[in-house]
Amino acid sequence: MDALLSDVVGAGGEGEQLPTEKELCDEYAVSRTTVRQALAELEQRGLIYRIQGKGSFIASEASVDEPSSMLDFDMLAQCESVEPGEIVRELVCRDLPDVAMSTVQMFGGASRASVCRTDVRYLIDGSVVALESIYLRRSDVNALPDCESEPVLRTLMAIRPRVSSVRESYHARSITAGERDAFGVEDGVLLSITRYMSDANGALVALVERRVLTDRVSYQNYRFTS
Repeated sequence: MDALLSDVVGAGGEGEQLPTEKELCDEYAVSRTTVRQALAELEQRGLIYRIQGKGSFIASEASVDEPSSMLDFDMLAQCESVEPGEIVRELVCRDLPDVAMSTVQMFGGASRASVCRTDVRYLIDGSVVALESIYLRRSDVNALPDCESEPVLRTLMAIRPRVSSVRESYHARSITAGERDAFGVEDGVLLSITRYMSDANGALVALVERRVLTDRVSYQNYRFTS
């Protein structure tokens, strides 16, 4: 599977579509299960993104040269036909305890207590258009004195000199039962974007998961309707 992992991302440029699962099975003489495991690992690393019904694509990689580069994950800049002031950002909950162990392990942690999770939401005309979860190392958050005001933003600014690469992965999916109340809808299609911020050694220092209800807003030219 190592050869498959390295070849798949090394064979194409940013945005290029990968071969189908069947084509990869035939080319590498492996089972579909192996191919799916490889693609899932590549997506988790942020090396590819998948769009339901279209396929898998090579993700972009941006080197962070400017201090503000890692903070340009701005909703307004990503949405079409939205004017400044239309999008409202609200804190939902800070320091949530329910961090998945898979996320903890990506940070190299051993317990959920080692990672901080903060949830925010974005609204247009009072309707929720996106939910966002921001994950940071607790040691980075605790290292800041007087961090009661905007701790997430302040922590991101403090760690940005350590960030050498930023990757994003994309995945379109149906809204889950647990998300229906948060968005106030019965059904819909979400564009799930995960941004991975890593240091020069490849260690994850911050992770942001954003879920956009594309029935309500077009995000980076993506619009999926249920």
